[in-house]
Amino acid sequence: MVNMARKKIYVGKIFDSETRVIFRCAFTPTKETHNLYGWVIGPFRTVRAAEWYVMHPFAQCTTISEYERAALLYKGQSELIAGYRKHLDKVNS
Repeated sequence: MVNMARKKIYVGKIFDSETRVIFRCAFTPTKETHNLYGWVIGPFRTVRAAEWYVMHPFAQCTTISEYERAALLYKGQSELIAGYRKHLDKVNS
């Protein structure tokens, strides 16, 4: 019987780079199985939340479920958020 486990969504940061990569894996990634990455976070329930994490890695979210909620709330509004951040930077400086 073939294991038809659903592949879960993770984000990994490539060593010596600020590049974050979204990938799927049927099992929990370890240093031995995914040695390309310095660290891995996940699993995410949706690709949208993983993309949100890649685009906003320093958001004030502390758990994966908070990234899931933020991605759902702000889907399609990334330009608005970027503009608001620029506004905050101007106000705070």
